[in-house]
Amino acid sequence: MVGVSAVRTFARGGTPPETALARTGALLGAAALAALLLLGWAQLSAFRDPFVPWQEDAALLLGSSWGTRWVAALALAGATVAALTMPVLRPLGFLLPLPLAAYPALSGHAAGSETWTTAAIVSDWLHVVGAGAWMGSLAVLLAVGRSQDGEAHPLVRHLEPFSRLARWSVAVVVLTGSFATWLHLPTPSALWTEPWGRMLAFKLVLVAGVLAMGAYNWRVLTPEAATPAGARRLVGLARREALAGAAVLVLTGWLAGMAPPP
Repeated sequence: MVGVSAVRTFARGGTPPETALARTGALLGAAALAALLLLGWAQLSAFRDPFVPWQEDAALLLGSSWGTRWVAALALAGATVAALTMPVLRPLGFLLPLPLAAYPALSGHAAGSETWTTAAIVSDWLHVVGAGAWMGSLAVLLAVGRSQDGEAHPLVRHLEPFSRLARWSVAVVVLTGSFATWLHLPTPSALWTEPWGRMLAFKLVLVAGVLAMGAYNWRVLTPEAATPAGARRLVGLARREALAGAAVLVLTGWLAGMAPPP
């Protein structure tokens, strides 16, 4: 959803059209709503006391700080979908993913940090926004341009602004990711002695692979994108980069469900 907002910001000239971006954002917002509902059901199931009515457990859960944040995220996702489906409210719909991106920080390890809590929450939010602006905009450009090829592909048409955004986003992701690693990893050896650390190390290897593909696209294939063959090569590698980025997101979700080392 952040990627949709980013593409809308730098993609001028009608390719991809704003209506297509709004439709993509609304679909992603619906997926976010479904994911949040599943998350709420999972949390209620874990919280459930079989000896009391489920309504009591639901009321207690919704009255907690977790429940307040979950309801707020649900409302933001629903408002995004509604706004993007109404042309007059589309500008608002393209902005709402930014506050929604704070939900992982407010409901995950950052909010539970015993030290540097505020900095951890802000850093995690920036991490999500940076990753969304980078990998999200790449995925959106590839999705809306799936029926196009060569120099007509949206990624090729907007290569310069996308590359500039990607470089800044990568810097944000690396800096905030380094801060989170320093905050949650007690010692470097925890990268191979602790389950959470090993999963983090695996994620970092995948991130390095994604960065390598992005750097190759930027430094080697971008100058060749003016030719049909070069444009096809660039888009092909970008698709593999997006798939690797999706694997990183899966690992990130897995990490979010694990407890960091004490």
